[in-house]
Amino acid sequence: MSFHSPTLRHPGAAGIGLLSVLLLAACGASSTTAPSTSSPSTAAGTSTPSSSAATPTSAGAALSTTCPTSAEIATLTGATFPAPEQASSTGSLVCSYNNTTSGANLVIGVTAAPGTTASALQIAADAAASSDNVTASSVSGFGSAAYAFTAADASSNPSGVATSVIEILDGSDLIDITAALTLAEVEAVATHVLAQ
Repeated sequence: MSFHSPTLRHPGAAGIGLLSVLLLAACGASSTTAPSTSSPSTAAGTSTPSSSAATPTSAGAALSTTCPTSAEIATLTGATFPAPEQASSTGSLVCSYNNTTSGANLVIGVTAAPGTTASALQIAADAAASSDNVTASSVSGFGSAAYAFTAADASSNPSGVATSVIEILDGSDLIDITAALTLAEVEAVATHVLAQ
């Protein structure tokens, strides 16, 4: 089942799954134990506002525990989202922006994944894109490796916009940004997240 099917409308589900696959791959490549992750609550009205930007890091530094504000996201994308729902644990942060009016979603996941390689990221991104019958493309200028794709699901998304995904390996961190936005808008969010 595609993550864009009517029974699973949360576009971040594939990204979270991708991060999990990469974490398992990283564990197989090293003796480091992968951090546990948690999923954000997507119930309406349960968001936790944040006031500072997420700070993905290079190898060895601590991950941020806060999400970009909805004002920052609006500036980057031109789309309005309420304050993000945030879930964090040691080594991971998930920021979920759900516009209940338009149906648009934006999910940013940042996970520490020591030992993950660019080739493992490519395999996982190709698998995620393949499940949507599209191809992931290498994208330059984002971390040490990045792959992106846009699903052909605009007609099934409540917002009428296709889901775009970018997967980034930045040092020992994996960054997944999945949204019912254009790829250019998702890349603008990625640039912001990487700069923090």
